[in-house]
Amino acid sequence: EPEPETPGETDEPEPETPQVPEPEEPGEIAAPEKPGETVEEEEEFEEEIQEEIEAGVAPEEVVDQIEEEVEREITNDAVTEETVTELETAFEEVQKETVGEQVSEESTLLTLIDGAIKRAQANHDTALVAKLENLRTRVAAALAVARGKGLPQTDENQNQWISLAGIALASSLTVAAYALRRKRMI
Repeated sequence: EPEPETPGETDEPEPETPQVPEPEEPGEIAAPEKPGETVEEEEEFEEEIQEEIEAGVAPEEVVDQIEEEVEREITNDAVTEETVTELETAFEEVQKETVGEQVSEESTLLTLIDGAIKRAQANHDTALVAKLENLRTRVAAALAVARGKGLPQTDENQNQWISLAGIALASSLTVAAYALRRKRMI
């Protein structure tokens, strides 16, 4: 026969007491973890890139690796100062490529920078947004120069034609003046 239940008794287990993490020692600063990526992986990646640059690996390969890493950071909503550094490194490496490759790589960099800016704005990180916008301006200017649409420059060909016309005019005036004097002397 089942025993009658007494009031106040339940078959539910008692709630567990939450464990409070131990306080960290002063001077110990925990780096914020990025979703899906550890700080060690990030540092290893940066070291690999630096070693490859020093070893003389082709700039295209280095840039491609950096672009993949930045895409992961944007996807994981982990845009940080390191992202800006990686993008700057990629930009420096792109500058070592031929002009044709620069155009496509810089276009890709602009797309990545725009994505990083959106993430930083969503996270209300104004300092990071400012750095990314500064980098975007530099990349856009380099892209315009690579496409041949840089800032207006003085056209050397035009200056050469003007100089040539000036020399021709001065020469013709000199010859005319000499001829006129000679005619008067006769």
